[in-house]
Amino acid sequence: KLGYLDRETGLIWEKNSCPGKVTWKDVNDYAQSLGEGWRLPSISELFGIVDYTRHKPATSLPGVKSSSYWSSTSYAGSTIFVWHVNFICGNVSGSDKSFTYNVRCVRDKK
Repeated sequence: KLGYLDRETGLIWEKNSCPGKVTWKDVNDYAQSLGEGWRLPSISELFGIVDYTRHKPATSLPGVKSSSYWSSTSYAGSTIFVWHVNFICGNVSGSDKSFTYNVRCVRDKK
């Protein structure tokens, strides 16, 4: 599956976001459906594409919706909260895993 290469980090970002919002428990199934090597980004990887000179969405990566995206990073010591990035303005916060957000997977450059 084609994606966008982030030359700064060497990560390849999925070309399009998941078609709909999903709960956190469903994100691994979605990543696996994309094929070998695709995974949910860590909060630092996801935050790395935030561009505060932009708004709605706060990134230059094509196809990102002005909405929140899941990361793979859980709150330390918590089994129910996970970090996410809101690409309306680039805020990072945490949410309960039962909420539904968008997903944009990454893989390492081969």
